[in-house]
Amino acid sequence: MKKMLIITLLLGFGLGAFPYSFGQTAPPPAPSAPAASKPKPKSGAAKALKQAQRKQKQQQQASVRKQKKRTELTQKYGMTLSQIQQYEALQKGRQEKMVAVKKTSGLSKKECRQQIKAISKEFRASVNTILTPQQLSAMQDEATRHAKHFSNAVRPVLKNYRKERMAIKTKSTLPDRPEAFAQLDKKYETELTAVVGQERARSLMKKIENGHNAAKKDAKNYRLSYADAQRYSNMQEHAKQRKEKLNNTELTRKERTEQATLLKERDQGRVKNLLGDARFKQWNRDKNPNLDQKLKRSFNFSDQQIKQYREIENQAAVQSVKIKQGKGTKVEKLAKIAQIKAAADQKLQQMMTPAQYGKMVAQKDSQRRKTIQAHTVKRPKPKDNKQQPTK
Repeated sequence: MKKMLIITLLLGFGLGAFPYSFGQTAPPPAPSAPAASKPKPKSGAAKALKQAQRKQKQQQQASVRKQKKRTELTQKYGMTLSQIQQYEALQKGRQEKMVAVKKTSGLSKKECRQQIKAISKEFRASVNTILTPQQLSAMQDEATRHAKHFSNAVRPVLKNYRKERMAIKTKSTLPDRPEAFAQLDKKYETELTAVVGQERARSLMKKIENGHNAAKKDAKNYRLSYADAQRYSNMQEHAKQRKEKLNNTELTRKERTEQATLLKERDQGRVKNLLGDARFKQWNRDKNPNLDQKLKRSFNFSDQQIKQYREIENQAAVQSVKIKQGKGTKVEKLAKIAQIKAAADQKLQQMMTPAQYGKMVAQKDSQRRKTIQAHTVKRPKPKDNKQQPTK
């Protein structure tokens, strides 16, 4: 009985293990997973070709925009080709001058605004010489209409855009926030295009994006929410405006210093309330870095350059102190100290690159101008005491 049971089990195992020997077809092999295709790195020639094609496309688009602008000037104001060419040359010169002013180091915000205002005034005066009175009148009417249209049509759109963006930002349950922001930008860019045209709409959206990026940077550095980052940016802007306003007052040096100290303490208190104690310490370190951090941040110094800079400055300081404590008249001491500073400046020039040295000289000149401006007391103009002739 046991032998029959063992034989039955062996036969069953054999039939189950080899079913395809009895006329059954074998199953198709399992599909193999497709191998991950790695993107082929672009060769130098292909990359150069793509860049050339992109540059050619940009040139074509610029040519189309230029021709479109010329047609618009001809249709709106009746300008001839010669007038259009002169007008374009003036616009190009104005743009170059504005860029140069904005890149000039050491200028305050007020000085930069004044110079740009002077450049615009010069541009308008030059335009008046190439256009006829009828063309000038038509251009002024168009500018007035455009300003009124912008105020009435564009500002409500931007207001709604900011409101909806803030609503998306405050929604904590939104699964895909970047996609929602992208759709919102696309929607309002379409609305602005219908109001002011495609180029102006893109320019406005780019300006808004730059403001958001600045707020994002503050939010990332100090781990702030979007609303708090906006508040922080506004606080910094208002602090700059108050400082410039204080420098333009007619207070004495002592009164100005006291007012500046009070404003600084009040602004720091507001920042501390916004950031908290731990993040305020980080903010204070960022605003008041040590010498090594300043040199690396401002002039991109290497460690070896920082070491040499410290040695040169320390040596000049020690020599200056010895001269001040030594014998001699004040004029003689000042002349010797000036020689020491000149020698130290020559060593610094040899130690630094031309770009680093030029930047340092520009920064020192800017600091000197600001110091002179801060210590200059503005006195009111004397009143004219001449008696008016009696009628």
